[in-house]
Amino acid sequence: MTGHIMPKATANRDILLERGFHLLYTQGVAATGVKEITNAAGVPKGSFYNYFDSKDAFVIEALKLYEKNLLEHLDAQLANSEEPPLQRLRTLFEDWANLFDQDEGKPGCFAGNLTQELALENPPIRQALFQVFTSLQRRYIDCLEAAQADGSLPPSQDPSVLGQFIYNGWQGAILRAKSSDSSEPMRVFIGIVFDQMLKPSN
Repeated sequence: MTGHIMPKATANRDILLERGFHLLYTQGVAATGVKEITNAAGVPKGSFYNYFDSKDAFVIEALKLYEKNLLEHLDAQLANSEEPPLQRLRTLFEDWANLFDQDEGKPGCFAGNLTQELALENPPIRQALFQVFTSLQRRYIDCLEAAQADGSLPPSQDPSVLGQFIYNGWQGAILRAKSSDSSEPMRVFIGIVFDQMLKPSN
């Protein structure tokens, strides 16, 4: 999920990224033109190219901004020492499912949307997406490693493989939620992962 973690911008370049990100996130890349971005930012169209070489370069910068802010959000959520590591991860997903129900999360994951729209035909954006996915799933892996350290995740589990599986599965749950206009696929995923796969053995 994305929109709720984007900060307000002030400088022209930052305003272009903030407003343009919102358009890319809600409309997609193909449906968003440079003029629409500059109109939303309240700057002349020509000034766009003072900051970005092309629309593709803008998309990559928007993706980097998304990555930066989402990583800050994940670090704050998953570093909450008042909850055990697995509960931190579950709370993160439950919060995102709740955002979907409140409409703020309906557009889904920005990186996931870009993957569906552009990854096969745009190698530079595909490479940027790979970097984002690697960074994001690393936070899940770190949390699972903390769970293994406190004994709540068995030593037989591989946090790296499990983190990748959870990240990939969550992306699929978001896609199904969007197609059904319901958070149920996300909540089914949460239940399977945390009530069955990761449930401590007695």
